[in-house]
Amino acid sequence: MTIVALAFVVMLTGILGAYWMFVVRPEEQTHQAFWRRLRATPATVRAQSNLLKQAQQLSAVSYFDTALRRSENRLRPRTLLREQ
Repeated sequence: MTIVALAFVVMLTGILGAYWMFVVRPEEQTHQAFWRRLRATPATVRAQSNLLKQAQQLSAVSYFDTALRRSENRLRPRTLLREQ
């Protein structure tokens, strides 16, 4: 009876160890890599938003750019038409 119980424990340990080695561990590594990439995103988002802010310059002349930015709500239909 003890040999049967010992064989059961050894087989169960082997199966659970193989499951951990081939299923659980790779999933944990993928999960950790995902969170590392997710934490690195704010710097990328800031860089993209800086690029977008530079691309939205309305005029090369700073005075006109300031004036156009102030009247942006009134110019929105024209801007949408121009973008289309």
